[in-house]
Amino acid sequence: MPRRADPTASHYLVYAYSVLFHLPPAFFERNVNLLETSVAFDLADPPHSVRLAQRAMLLALASSLTADQLQGFGLTGASVGNALAEGLDASASEIETLGLIWKLGQESDDRWRSLLSRLRPEEPEWVDLIGVEMVAYNPLFPESLSLTGRVGLRTAGAFDALGLEITPLEVADSYSEMCAEIARHKTSTMSMNAIRVSSTALRMLDVATVTGGIAGSWIDKGSGALIGFFEAADDRDRDLALAWWYATALHDAQPSVTTRVLRHLKVTAQEHARKGERDRLRATNAVIADLAGTDSLHEDRDASSLVPDAINLPLDAAINLAGAAGFTDVRLVDAYPTNGVQREPMMRSRWVVRYQKPSAGESAAADSAVVLAYSRPGERVRDHIAHQLMEERLRKPS
Repeated sequence: MPRRADPTASHYLVYAYSVLFHLPPAFFERNVNLLETSVAFDLADPPHSVRLAQRAMLLALASSLTADQLQGFGLTGASVGNALAEGLDASASEIETLGLIWKLGQESDDRWRSLLSRLRPEEPEWVDLIGVEMVAYNPLFPESLSLTGRVGLRTAGAFDALGLEITPLEVADSYSEMCAEIARHKTSTMSMNAIRVSSTALRMLDVATVTGGIAGSWIDKGSGALIGFFEAADDRDRDLALAWWYATALHDAQPSVTTRVLRHLKVTAQEHARKGERDRLRATNAVIADLAGTDSLHEDRDASSLVPDAINLPLDAAINLAGAAGFTDVRLVDAYPTNGVQREPMMRSRWVVRYQKPSAGESAAADSAVVLAYSRPGERVRDHIAHQLMEERLRKPS
């Protein structure tokens, strides 16, 4: 990246831009990777035509910024121009088209629109998702959602040029709501009955069905309210929401995308379980359960929750972790009984889980029993006895 401008010299310009875009001045004092795409986009592994159109739309948006604005992001016109086709297996004519979109956009010459329209992908299920990626994971304006001012007008123009059937505000509205729901960890309301994406267009239902009437109509509240709502989520919440959106939008035409997203989310859920991140585990498992119900993969259709890793956790923490993962039938067994008599763990924080059944990482229905075999820390427990006791506990009624 080129050397950034002296912050003292650019102070008033930065402040002016922050007022224009309704963002704090610090937002414009950062380096960005202009070519970065979301985890969901990468997992979806879009075809070349989609990647090319996404890059062209990004260049159209970036070309609306002045040289001083670009410098505030650690960019220059030359650095953007040199990276037009970086990471793309683009032909000479495609590189020329990208360069023209960048040049004409900088000159506010509307001919960039016709050039962009020529790059519309033939795959209809992908067209709207290019706009979703641009609004939800824009490396220049990830928090502002590119809805206001000159940049907002350019974003709307790019949507129109590619023939998208949704608007930037509709994407922002739906995506912000999904992020906020994940951030609130209201897993009981996280259902695609709230927001459903078809192969060609977003069909939004009443936002109140998701939030129980709390949110109201976001479309009428403008970008300022959307930004405040969006800040309730962090980067991992946003990644989860976007993966949910991509997998649902593509599950009919590209079922392999749902497969890859599910595998990724299951690994993510296990990481949350190991770290004891109960809220994130609960939200991730809710999305996994929803995707498993919408996709056509037999191996995942009946999966409800992933069994978390409770080994070596304090017993009380292990019980809470299993509950956060969606399991309500948690059974306990003493792994080191005295003369065959089970000890009651009165202060559960002083006991530790030595074994569990099912094993960590297995998929199980939410009403499945999870058995935790506990002992005092440091007690020498025999494996075969503990496993026999767990099997016996599973056979007994809860």
